[in-house]
Amino acid sequence: RHWDEKALAPYLFSTEDSIFITYDDTVSVRLKTEYAIEKGLGGIMFWEQSQDTKEKNSLLDAIFKTIK
Repeated sequence: RHWDEKALAPYLFSTEDSIFITYDDTVSVRLKTEYAIEKGLGGIMFWEQSQDTKEKNSLLDAIFKTIK
């Protein structure tokens, strides 16, 4: 896991296969939610939820905790 300071998001990179993967985790989702609140944006969205965990450390839970 690497961290992109500009995008404020984690990523993975394989030098062997030249594969780059960026994704959101609870930290990046919290930061994006805080940004939306600070800028007075009308809301936030995410593309797809079915791969999120059902546990308390889910991305959706991170959003709810940040909004409260």
